[in-house]
Amino acid sequence: MPFTVLLALLTLLGTHAASTGYDGLSKKCPSSNSVLVRPPPTLDIKSPANEKWIPAPIGFTYGHWWVTHSSNPAYFQIANFQYDSYPVFPSGSYPGLPSNANINASNPPTIDLVSWNSINTSNPEIFTGFGYDYLRSDVPNVINFRGTGRLSEVANSLEMLAWGFDTDSVEWFVTYETTVPPSNATSGYAACLDINYRKKNGPRDETYSAIIKAIKDLCVPHLTTLAKQTRVLPTDNRRDGLPPVACDEACVENAIIFR
Repeated sequence: MPFTVLLALLTLLGTHAASTGYDGLSKKCPSSNSVLVRPPPTLDIKSPANEKWIPAPIGFTYGHWWVTHSSNPAYFQIANFQYDSYPVFPSGSYPGLPSNANINASNPPTIDLVSWNSINTSNPEIFTGFGYDYLRSDVPNVINFRGTGRLSEVANSLEMLAWGFDTDSVEWFVTYETTVPPSNATSGYAACLDINYRKKNGPRDETYSAIIKAIKDLCVPHLTTLAKQTRVLPTDNRRDGLPPVACDEACVENAIIFR
């Protein structure tokens, strides 16, 4: 989520990703059993965690989510951050893509829609960012995101590091967002971690602690730094009781965030 489109409004914040330079095989690394987590596949880090990791079922990320925690300082500057992912219906119709777009019929893209409110205000206006996720076939649970319309230059990868169910059976997953290069639409931002949850309140404390511990236990300095920077994102009551946001033509063209 996908979440890169937000940076069309915000300048680059935070520290750029440090070099990993580490294979995660240190004997000093503890073993995390409560949460299975892997290093981001694009970092190509050798780790026993890669062998233990179990991919999420197909469609696990479909539906409506709250982005409850992140290490991205840009996300600290918004409120009520939500993410919606779903297949395109009817099949073969892809709003925002040119009619001659090269679509892989056996692995079609899915819709990636993020939405949020401005922070420190009572204004109920909801801002949106729209694009498509393209599932990679060579590695499980990794998607390549690309925006549409005025954000068509914005692209990066989102890599699932961990997933599961809270103690009350609510789903969650953790993604690693790769760096977004600067473009005409955004100043770009460094790689970050995001925690997604089906409810506004986020994972229970024991689940959150287990997630952060498992990431640190990979013994990858870059990920440890991001885990330490991860914090709860702002929420208030402006979206309470509202359905998932609908995406009209202005939303598909990403015109709303440029108003």
